[in-house]
Amino acid sequence: MQISGAKQFYLPDLFSVCPLQKGNIFPGDYEGIGAESKAWINAFNALTERQRNIFNRTNSELLSARAFPYASEERFRTCCDCLNLLWMIDEISDDQDGLGARRTGDIFINCLKDPGYKDNSPLAQLTKDFRMRFYEKLRPRSAKRFIKHIEDYIDAFVLEAHLRERGDILDFASYPALRRNNSANHISFDFVAFGLDLDLPDELFEDPGFLKVYYSAGDIIWWSNDVYSFKMEHNKGHGGSNIITILMHERGMDLQTAANFVGEECKKLMDAYFEERKNIRSWGRVLDADLERYFDALGQWVIANMEWSFETKRYFGEAFEEVRKTRLVKL
Repeated sequence: MQISGAKQFYLPDLFSVCPLQKGNIFPGDYEGIGAESKAWINAFNALTERQRNIFNRTNSELLSARAFPYASEERFRTCCDCLNLLWMIDEISDDQDGLGARRTGDIFINCLKDPGYKDNSPLAQLTKDFRMRFYEKLRPRSAKRFIKHIEDYIDAFVLEAHLRERGDILDFASYPALRRNNSANHISFDFVAFGLDLDLPDELFEDPGFLKVYYSAGDIIWWSNDVYSFKMEHNKGHGGSNIITILMHERGMDLQTAANFVGEECKKLMDAYFEERKNIRSWGRVLDADLERYFDALGQWVIANMEWSFETKRYFGEAFEEVRKTRLVKL
């Protein structure tokens, strides 16, 4: 989609509407642990040279360090491995049509479910290795929830590949359901619980009050990510799966108006995240304390994603520090 001759736009100032504490970071050697995790991914040769170059520049270890500052060193490494595995899946599926993305997703989920699944591709070998180390630490109901979220994630990136292949753009009403899943936020939130060593009961994920907080945090992440990543995705030809493009296409907004709309929506979601926490019913002393830790950690993911977006070249190239200061994105 064309962007009506716009040559630049200003990002909404999301930090001004986000009272979450900034600057938290994993206290250990996150760079060393992150390098080990990336070396583990690269050892399986599942990526092309171009994809590997992109992957190695993500600075994913810093995102993990900001997102999981509370994790033990052992669990932090596992969180790094999961995020890097998801980065890898994203890079692979971004270059595929719908059928190719489905094949990638099938290998991924089948190897997670069944260590004996007969596939010797690099992705299969890597996934089996991850499963072997991760599942030793995961308890049954958390494992079941994790698999369901992986299935939702796969269905979403396969649909995204089909939409990209056809040149279709989803409507505003349909897009959030896709984005909640292809953002992998629910998987990341599974690792929030894992990093905290929590095994949350299934009843929580059926409770409307809990889900309001849960979805508010996740939605802030994908809304903010869409505006931060817009230039990069548009340059890659993937701009159709972005709320900015959808607002321009369906509601006739110009680029700056669409970016401003994202800022307004993020403020509403941030307000909801804090307000709905006050209305959570009591689940007993122990679980109430666990929920406080969990909700705090969801908020940590929100601010971690925002901070990391301006600490890496992924979205704004060499200008990332200048963009942080001015919020001006040049196309």
